[in-house]
Amino acid sequence: MLPLVVVSSSSLPSSISCTLSNKKASSAENFLWASLQGLKRCYLSNLEVEIITVRDFAATLRGDSFKNEDTACLANIKVTEEELEKLQAYLNRLKTRLDRKRAEAQSKSQELEKLNSEMASTNIASTQITQVIANLKALENF
Repeated sequence: MLPLVVVSSSSLPSSISCTLSNKKASSAENFLWASLQGLKRCYLSNLEVEIITVRDFAATLRGDSFKNEDTACLANIKVTEEELEKLQAYLNRLKTRLDRKRAEAQSKSQELEKLNSEMASTNIASTQITQVIANLKALENF
């Protein structure tokens, strides 16, 4: 009696096939692809061992992929944190400049109020002097 062989007339499901063909070919993916193709011609007695081997390799491949994604994410986070620090420093400089401008505006406003007060006093004094002069001229004409 000959050992049973698992034979498939079709290739892998199109979703797996498309996913694998769309990805950049690497030796790990090629090995996985070859292992999956090998399952189609595997003896039934070895099928369980081969399935476990392919499953474990696929899990390792996914784990490596996640590690690479984690590394890329951590690098992006670091870049983002550096940009955030630069923006925070810039924001602090802007706040300092704004505080300085507000203090200058407050000082100018106080100077303007003082000048307005002095101008009002000068106008009052000028009016009083004009009245005194007018009164003196009126007295002279008497």
